[in-house]
Amino acid sequence: ALGACGLRFDRPTMLLSECVLIYMQPDEGTRVIEWAARSFARAAFVTYEQVHPNDPFGQMMVQNIRARGCPLLALEQYPDCPAQTQRYLLSGWEACESTTMRELDARRE
Repeated sequence: ALGACGLRFDRPTMLLSECVLIYMQPDEGTRVIEWAARSFARAAFVTYEQVHPNDPFGQMMVQNIRARGCPLLALEQYPDCPAQTQRYLLSGWEACESTTMRELDARRE
């Protein structure tokens, strides 16, 4: 179906997932990651997700999102960068780098 829409699986592709997979059941999100790993000849998967649910900011974030009826279903299983990295590596990606926005910002200084 995607090929009929013009998607070329043989072309270099960047997949962007901003605050999506964390709202899905962990196994469903992992199937998306696995599909992408096996479907594209050359791809990068850029993911921006909530992490660190147990620090003060994370606790408030989880509480606020839960109060709106939108639980972060995969956050418990993938709570930090090492868990996110393992998720992608075990899902068929050859390499994965994870960092927090705070760490990324510190690299600029």
